[in-house]
Amino acid sequence: MELIDILNRVYDLEIDTESLLDRAEQIRRKLKEVAKRHKKMREAEEKRGVPERIYV
Repeated sequence: MELIDILNRVYDLEIDTESLLDRAEQIRRKLKEVAKRHKKMREAEEKRGVPERIYV
């Protein structure tokens, strides 16, 4: 049993854990996709000789 299921029962939160887990998986996939695109863009910049950016 997952922690969220336990909290759901103890506090009667009526949370749909399946939809939360599905949404978390969608977010994980999207972050992975964005990271891949960022890597490709950075590699293209390196080939063109664009200096690495520093974000503050």
